[in-house]
Amino acid sequence: MTAEGRTGSERFDREDQAWDVGPVAGTDHYATFDMEALENGTDYRYFLTERDETHAALRELPLDFLKGSVPSGVEAIMSFSDFAVDLSGAVHLIRQTGEGQQYLLVSPAGEVLAEYVPKDSHSMRLAPLYDGRVAFSSAANGDGKGTVLLYMDPETGRPTELASLESFAYCLNLLDEGTLLYADQEGVYRSGLSGKKPELLYRWADHGILTSRVPAIQADEEGQIALIYEESENYNYLCLKPTTEDVELCEITMAVSPYRMSAYQPMVVEFNKRYPQYHVELKSDYDETALLTELVAGKGPVLIDSLLTGFEAQEKQWEPLDTLIGADMAEELFPSVLDMGRIHGTLYGVVTDFRLRTLVTGDPALKDWDYGAFIQCVEDRPELEAIFNFYGGDYGSYFITSFLSHGIDDTYLLDAETGTMNFDSSDFRKALELAGK
Repeated sequence: MTAEGRTGSERFDREDQAWDVGPVAGTDHYATFDMEALENGTDYRYFLTERDETHAALRELPLDFLKGSVPSGVEAIMSFSDFAVDLSGAVHLIRQTGEGQQYLLVSPAGEVLAEYVPKDSHSMRLAPLYDGRVAFSSAANGDGKGTVLLYMDPETGRPTELASLESFAYCLNLLDEGTLLYADQEGVYRSGLSGKKPELLYRWADHGILTSRVPAIQADEEGQIALIYEESENYNYLCLKPTTEDVELCEITMAVSPYRMSAYQPMVVEFNKRYPQYHVELKSDYDETALLTELVAGKGPVLIDSLLTGFEAQEKQWEPLDTLIGADMAEELFPSVLDMGRIHGTLYGVVTDFRLRTLVTGDPALKDWDYGAFIQCVEDRPELEAIFNFYGGDYGSYFITSFLSHGIDDTYLLDAETGTMNFDSSDFRKALELAGK
């Protein structure tokens, strides 16, 4: 995916397997983690290969210090959680050891120039900088701990602090020499290098994002911010562009029943992602009487789940939707389902979901179904073992309520039009006998 939103996939051939991929800071190149077996058949040679946009190999960066330090090639690969190459060709590695995470700075010739192991339990991550250098962030594990952005000086072999936060952040980087860029549980911020007076650039919740991790964040020379965030065990790419003018965010409140929050939440999340200039906020703590009072007064939420208020009885409160539902959209909907949102012929609501109760038979002679035909079909098949065995066990009452009763206007138990009941009859006794089986 490009910063302009173009997506696609590309296939290219290689002679050998690429075990992992990392960035080359300050360029559009990338590096692959490679290994090859030596002549003795037991040892491996480890190296990175820098490749350009056409995937052509430009140079190899040896990692000879790994030889003999790990039992197998797979363990060598699995021990690295992060690697990158800076503009000078130096290699930066985050490696998992028995003591915890270890940062390594390796020369283009494969010589280890410096290493760093935090004293306490920390999690580290590499950060390719805007100027072609590669820094690394270190965050103390545990709530309330700070996060620092460090740069390993190749001359002295000592880390220098570029920026710091008193709080935990998922990921740190620099926008420029004097500006810190970081992401935490709330959103994306910029601040001074000390983390003071942070400015919120992007709030996850405004666009329905529930992220638990941001493994990478980076800015380019035009001020665009690219990041990878994790949501529901999936990784997502997000590119943020600075606005050239103030854009007012339209806040829309939607009142829903607490029982329907799980149904509306995914829809609202998707809407907020697609249309960032709007923000729908779900509220489920409305009292029905107070809500109706607000609506009569012309106040209250804009969108309402009619489970809170009723639908037909509140006709005067609803805004007609006929002009919003065009012919193209109406053709994609079931007419009978669309009509459920109408009151006296005017569309006031939209059904969010529905279920079809379907009975399938292979008998071509059955054309018109009613309850009597259904019961007779069951009686005519003595080899039939079950009508519906999803729940298992003896659920005779479930047979009655599921198959023979679908509301007061559609039930085998009574005829709503004539007011006659079917309880004291041979037909009902047949139904009870089937329920008992």
